[in-house]
Amino acid sequence: MSSQFLKFPKNLFEIKQKAVRRLLFEELKPRLPFASDAINTGFPIEEGPLFGFDSITESGATGGLVTLPDGNNVYRITYPVERDETEVLLSKGIATRSVLVSFLSRYPSGIPRPPSDFAGLKWSRLIISDGIDSLAGLQNEMHVYWEGDNVRYEGQVYIYEADVVVNFDLDQPITEWFEMKYFVSLNTPGRNDGVLIVYFNGQQVAERRDVHFTDNPNALVSTFWVGGNDSFNGHALAFPVVRDTDDVRLIVDADDPLQTADQVMFGVIYRDSLGAVVDRVCEGDKFSIDIYVTDTRAQPKGIFSAGVDVVFGEEAEIAGDLVFGPELPNARHATIGSGQIDELSAVAGIQGAGVNTLLASIPMVASKAGVFQVGTNPADVLPQHEVSLVGTVTSVPASQITFGSGTLMIDQLSRFHNRANSTDVSFDSFTSPVDALRIINALNSLGSGLDLRTTTLTVAQLGYVDTNNDGVLSPLDALLVINELNRQAAA
Repeated sequence: MSSQFLKFPKNLFEIKQKAVRRLLFEELKPRLPFASDAINTGFPIEEGPLFGFDSITESGATGGLVTLPDGNNVYRITYPVERDETEVLLSKGIATRSVLVSFLSRYPSGIPRPPSDFAGLKWSRLIISDGIDSLAGLQNEMHVYWEGDNVRYEGQVYIYEADVVVNFDLDQPITEWFEMKYFVSLNTPGRNDGVLIVYFNGQQVAERRDVHFTDNPNALVSTFWVGGNDSFNGHALAFPVVRDTDDVRLIVDADDPLQTADQVMFGVIYRDSLGAVVDRVCEGDKFSIDIYVTDTRAQPKGIFSAGVDVVFGEEAEIAGDLVFGPELPNARHATIGSGQIDELSAVAGIQGAGVNTLLASIPMVASKAGVFQVGTNPADVLPQHEVSLVGTVTSVPASQITFGSGTLMIDQLSRFHNRANSTDVSFDSFTSPVDALRIINALNSLGSGLDLRTTTLTVAQLGYVDTNNDGVLSPLDALLVINELNRQAAA
């Protein structure tokens, strides 16, 4: 069977590229964003405060938004040639014990070579304080060394007061965009269990879980700066240093990016045509497969996007249009094939979805008796259909997702059941006292509990007495008719 592609309407937040989706993350609480590309998704950016960041300049340096020839907006810092230790900062006050920071930077004109053959350029900083005094901090910078005709670029993260230094080589020209990212979690007072994890261009370069920041119980990461001063040992430069910065992400109360426990679970629930949860239906019955996605972290914050493949047996068929969950209204997608739905995915709005949310409800009809099974598997097309959570900037790998399944029993249709009108026992197109009487007479003559699946009696002899289609003659069959008569009388 050829697959059918369902394309849902586009809207402001439909995401086609990973970079754009990441920017939407920044609008989710408790995210504190600066990402100049956000202007392309409808969020305004103005000079001055930039999504809560304050611009600080001194000693002749300048900073502000510029639009590149490709239409991308970046924050550009220009350091003058005649001054040393000039500074431009984007500053943000925060209050958290764990933070995940990332940003893109480049130096489009390169770095001018000073007579000292060394330069130091600050990239970012964190300040840890108790609200009154500064207790510790993290500094992130680049060192440039000229050795003959060669130049070497070294990145560094160090935590003063903690005797922690991380050095790493830059593996690309600095005129091209690079990504800096690090995670910090403060130590428990009296213990050396603080965490520092450093990434460069998506590669982990350091992991420390023995950091001692401070024993002050009131300590919090209180300030984040991106930018900083450059140092050329007082030498005038041949040309100004220009630094572009983009996609700054600052996530407070962040999760450890290296946690290995499962973070997400996909679950399968079956519902009948009235919405009740069921574990068995009959041939010809309509039902739905509800696919749920749950944030299973120790401190769940909610689902941002979910993508999964769904496979199902031949005992049932899709019987209508998929209905996506209300908390995932954006970038909805599904490719329907024989016995499967590939890349079933959707994205939340700016507030994110709940910790347990409906991804989609799939309408089905039971086509033959048997054991009907549904399974979920990782989506194949990434990052378009990846799983992501509120409070992170990386997608959840399949190794940290529980892919659930479900089993539904489909019973053979009882030949003594009237599918057109279950309480019309005499098959005269009406429900009347005659229908109840036929069941009562059958109970009196045959007894309750007659197995209607194996009996040699015929429908002509008994009528459609199995009103609840359970394959057994019982008082409940008569009660359903009586209830329908009472309903008609009340109406």
